[in-house]
Amino acid sequence: MCNVAVDILKASTTHTPNRAFTLFVPSSLRLLPLYMLSMMKSIGFRAGGGSRWDDRAYFLGLCKTLPTEYLMQIFYPDLYPIHTIEDKSQVIQDGEDELHIPQRVHLSFQHIDSHGAYVMDACEYIYIYIGKAISDHFVQNVFNVQTFSALRTDLYSLPELENSLSIKIHNFLSYLTQSRPHGVAIHILREDSPNRHLFTRHLVDDKSESTMSYVEFLRYVRDQIVN
Repeated sequence: MCNVAVDILKASTTHTPNRAFTLFVPSSLRLLPLYMLSMMKSIGFRAGGGSRWDDRAYFLGLCKTLPTEYLMQIFYPDLYPIHTIEDKSQVIQDGEDELHIPQRVHLSFQHIDSHGAYVMDACEYIYIYIGKAISDHFVQNVFNVQTFSALRTDLYSLPELENSLSIKIHNFLSYLTQSRPHGVAIHILREDSPNRHLFTRHLVDDKSESTMSYVEFLRYVRDQIVN
């Protein structure tokens, strides 16, 4: 799959002789390395024995049937910090109501803070990741518990509470899912959950034991093209 990315970009990329490391990639292909790397790290295509055959078969079935916009989201989910939804979000009018949309961040631990809470929209699943140092104010107003330690390890629904923060988060989740042609499952994960890998495996910008980071992959592709 690495070679496919290199061949496609090599056929459509130019570089100046006196600046061998400057590549000019068509705008339509600039995200190709990102999605190729995401595919290589996905359940369906990653090397090694870390995935069950049933999971691989299901994933490959999705690749054949899902519309492109949803398939891209499975490979590279949308990640939003929701602990700042009241302070740092885009506000748009939704009829008579205001809809608060947090700014998307890259899929990297660089953007994950133990003091934060994050929504990852992976098309079929929405993961809500709660950092272990999240404020008591947040868990009280969103989960109706007093502290992080009182939050159950894994939850599959978000309580609807009569306060501003809870309403903003529920409205945002509805905004993400309202146009989906299929149902979306919610999985809420604490930072110390044994299932936290369901969230962290999607942080494809980072390096893992067997795969390159996005920056390393870009360098690899560039070197293959210019050499």
